[in-house]
Amino acid sequence: MKKLIAWALLLILALPCAWAEEIRYEGAGFDTPEEAVQAYGEAFARGDVMGMISTFAVETYVDRMDPAAYLQYVRRYRWYDTRPMLPLPLREGYPRQLRILDCVSALTESFGRQYAVMSGVSKMEDDPKYGGGMYFTANDGERIQEFLETAAGCVWPGEVTVGPVLGRDVSSRIDWGKHSDENMNQILSYLGGDEMAVAAVTLRIGGTDYLQIMQCVRYGEKWYNQALGGYAAAYLTAAVDAFRDCRDTCGLIPADEALALLP
Repeated sequence: MKKLIAWALLLILALPCAWAEEIRYEGAGFDTPEEAVQAYGEAFARGDVMGMISTFAVETYVDRMDPAAYLQYVRRYRWYDTRPMLPLPLREGYPRQLRILDCVSALTESFGRQYAVMSGVSKMEDDPKYGGGMYFTANDGERIQEFLETAAGCVWPGEVTVGPVLGRDVSSRIDWGKHSDENMNQILSYLGGDEMAVAAVTLRIGGTDYLQIMQCVRYGEKWYNQALGGYAAAYLTAAVDAFRDCRDTCGLIPADEALALLP
């Protein structure tokens, strides 16, 4: 009887590990980058976080990434950085699972930043009543409660619907700067991908049109989203005055201003 109980306990303890190995966040991929950003937009409109994640290269990225090329691109490695696992060539078992979850965490962090900005939570930090940074003390019970009640009222500014997709030719219609090709090639190299593209999907949020710029990558025959915004959005928010307030929106920028840049 004791042996039977022991075997049962071992089976129970082994089940979570088996389940963890079977979880796959990445979907089957897409035939074009346009399909990838369209699928993301549709999942976004539904409020389907797992559906949004499934449009990205997760497991494939972990398995194909080139750590040496990554270190050549970022030019440093510090174990205490936010995501120290990313550059390391750990592709099996427990370390691989950590890297996969790290990728998922990075995506959900980007989703959260967008939500904080679009819902108005981020603007509360500028309110003088919170000391220009939402600082509290142990005796701030009433003030904390007031803050939480205000934050609870911060939501997406209306219904989300999906509009037109701007195809991969969008990247050739904007002057990204003289270093664009070099940077994009370096990024593609460390991603371990076969081709990169920039595409965008129109999202109408509360009656206002935005473009979600997406960095896409092809692995083999399939395209995936790779980063919200990515290099293209980083360049736009740094170089174009109209987008300076969009640095924390992870590639979600006002559509009118963006389309005005296209010849």
